[in-house]
Amino acid sequence: MTEPPLIERGAGLPPAPLSTADAGDDPLALLSYTSGSTGTPKGAMYTQRLVGTAWYGFSHGSADGPPISILYMPQSHLAGRYALMGSLVRGGVGYFTARSDLSTLFEDIALIRPTELTMVPRLCDMLFQQYQSELGRRAGEPGDVETAVRTDLRENFLGGRVAKAFCGTAPLSAEVAAFVESCLNLHLYTGYGSTEAGGVLLDTVVQRPPVIDYKLADVPELGYFRTDLPHPRGELLLRTERMIPGYYKRPEVTAEIFDEDGYYRTGDVMAEAGPDRLVYVDRTKDTLKLSQGEFVAVSRLETVFTGSPSSGRSTCTATANAPTCWRWWCPRPTRWPVATSRTRSSRCSARRSSRWPGRQSSTRTRFHVTS
Repeated sequence: MTEPPLIERGAGLPPAPLSTADAGDDPLALLSYTSGSTGTPKGAMYTQRLVGTAWYGFSHGSADGPPISILYMPQSHLAGRYALMGSLVRGGVGYFTARSDLSTLFEDIALIRPTELTMVPRLCDMLFQQYQSELGRRAGEPGDVETAVRTDLRENFLGGRVAKAFCGTAPLSAEVAAFVESCLNLHLYTGYGSTEAGGVLLDTVVQRPPVIDYKLADVPELGYFRTDLPHPRGELLLRTERMIPGYYKRPEVTAEIFDEDGYYRTGDVMAEAGPDRLVYVDRTKDTLKLSQGEFVAVSRLETVFTGSPSSGRSTCTATANAPTCWRWWCPRPTRWPVATSRTRSSRCSARRSSRWPGRQSSTRTRFHVTS
């Protein structure tokens, strides 16, 4: 049936009856679909109670008046939803970016001048790249150029009134976190959580509530055990007050994410640095098995490569039955003497492999993984 007849047919039907929950029920109110990076997207079921808790977001720092926020993450993303609801529930305002591809993100930030900044590691990387670019452009100027560039980024590039900053959704290297703090001249809160379990860690500290209990499970194929020294390591399993009941119409997948005691399997390897202190180590699902039977944690390799001063974003992969990994990466243009954008572009393009026409700044490297 084509669209016009379908609309006409629907218009002639009586209105659907309103759904009324029985006393004591907690009906389904929201489906939040995961990204599907490891398979088909799954609809995380949020009941009315869970949606209500989302309005209080992921609290961090002091609440000094109504916040002004910039919203650039999709609302299907838990961090994006927290950023919006956390602003509105405190009487603040949130501004959505003009373009969803982040191409105008920093222009929007300069116009909005947010008082609170919710960041992701990619945004921190972009800020660092801008810093490196400005250092190269202003090379030779008298005085403390590094401090001048940081001040310019804080007061002009980021609007000049950020009073609180938070980074989550993925691991952030200590080096990049230290740079962001030096640039903003304030503490950068880091958080950990998931769509399925809500907020879990703030600055590596377990948040109680909503966390009820947690435990670590051995991951022998990656060499992580609860008996490890100096700190126990293993996959983090959780019970929280904000746990979803499951995935919409996916009972088989729902059964896979909970253990026999009802703990949610996060898929993240943590080290227990102390009581209620957890530090991210690795990801159990982002692993490849090479032809010699060795497991490789590609997410950890990508983080290491991205932190290199000579390379930007990196992606690691391997083909079936291969003894080595491949890495696709883009050299950091800021490492070369800065002249013009045309010069930087041509140098980056000169390094790309002819096997991938159209990939303007990619280089492929094969490497062996050693213990």
